Amino acid sequence: MTTTADLAQQIKGEFGKLISDPVEFRGEFTLNLTDADKIVEVCEFAKRELGFDYLIDISTLDHYGDDPRFSV
Repeated sequence: MTTTADLAQQIKGEFGKLISDPVEFRGEFTLNLTDADKIVEVCEFAKRELGFDYLIDISTLDHYGDDPRFSV
């Protein structure tokens, strides 16, 4: 049986430095993507190779006063 931790490690293994080390909190894993331009590629991998079919969260930060102002 594949666990959530296994899936997080597979994504990390596929994308290396583009993905942060998985962080677990209350049974859920968070992965941070260092290049927002790669989000589609990562999601396609998760869907095609790992069977994911539902995206729950994408977060952004507002860096008011900076340029660029927003980061994904």
